[in-house]
Amino acid sequence: MTLIASLQTQNMSKANSSFQHAAPAVPESKKPVFPYPMYVLPVQQRDDRTPKQRCWDNETARIGETLSDLDRRAIDLKCSQR
Repeated sequence: MTLIASLQTQNMSKANSSFQHAAPAVPESKKPVFPYPMYVLPVQQRDDRTPKQRCWDNETARIGETLSDLDRRAIDLKCSQR
């Protein structure tokens, strides 16, 4: 009996050290009961910018470089109606 226990101990010590034991199974009686399907939606941070500011930000990102005076005037004309 001691020989079997020592062999099992040796086999366990040779196992990969990153091996993790599985969590114990939850009995059916302890699982939570939901009457309807549950959907988890990701929550995004609220955007408090005005539509005009969003338009400015999108256009400057689209151009991507330093804005010239002509670029600023064109963006202002495009975003002024928002």
